[in-house]
Amino acid sequence: MGLARLRRAIIDNFMEQDQRERRRRRAASRGEDDTRAASIARVLGERIIRGELAPGTALRQEAVARDFDASHVPVREAFRRLEAQGLLERLPRRGVRVAAASAAELREIAEMRALLESLALRHAAPHLTPEILAAAEAASREAEQAADVAAFEAANRRFHRLLLEPCGMRRLLAVIDDLLLASARFLFLGWQPRWEAGSERDHRAILAALRAGEVESACALLARHVRAMAAGAGGSGGGGRRVSPPPRSPRRPPPSPVTCGRWRRAPGGAGRERDASPVCALASL
Repeated sequence: MGLARLRRAIIDNFMEQDQRERRRRRAASRGEDDTRAASIARVLGERIIRGELAPGTALRQEAVARDFDASHVPVREAFRRLEAQGLLERLPRRGVRVAAASAAELREIAEMRALLESLALRHAAPHLTPEILAAAEAASREAEQAADVAAFEAANRRFHRLLLEPCGMRRLLAVIDDLLLASARFLFLGWQPRWEAGSERDHRAILAALRAGEVESACALLARHVRAMAAGAGGSGGGGRRVSPPPRSPRRPPPSPVTCGRWRRAPGGAGRERDASPVCALASL
């Protein structure tokens, strides 16, 4: 009888260890799939934002899995994440494709950013140290001096993230990150080599208000700064009014806060005019 109980205990112990190992492997596999999905989503997102994958381009799960040497599981998850970010859209029985970039989407992004970034800044303000504000100012200067769109977008995003991250609201920051990513897509679409950054003035005003302890003023400036792009998109046929450019000084005229700062030939060939197309509106953010 004692031998039978010993044998049963050994078998039970072996089975318990086997189950634990199976659970560990499943957890490791899920973790690996999540990591792979995040990596695939990041690479595909960058290709979409940079215009390497044009709106309407179909993405086949099998082809993407081959390209990334991955199974279908992380690819499906990557597609789901990009759909949530508005970069992909799913069509019934036709798979997924790169979503179009429209003026309406631009205005929606601007309104959401204006509300959510103001909320985050209001909660972050008590935790903003002189060092954080100095780092944000440096990021703003770097954006103004950027030689290309990638450098500008990275520095501009860093400015916003530095001011908002101290709010400590993880879910709110995740949503804002997705909106910044969507904003970057319009920026890349509208970039020109001689593009002038129009955001430095607003960034300076926001920092000055924060240093003076005027939190509500800083939040209002931030919201107005972000909404300026929606006004620019509306003025280009989207149903809103056009925002007039600010007064120009005789030395170095600042660009309109809602144009990309590039010139184009006026209709009929009569001179040149500022380009205020929707995809350029995000240049001021």
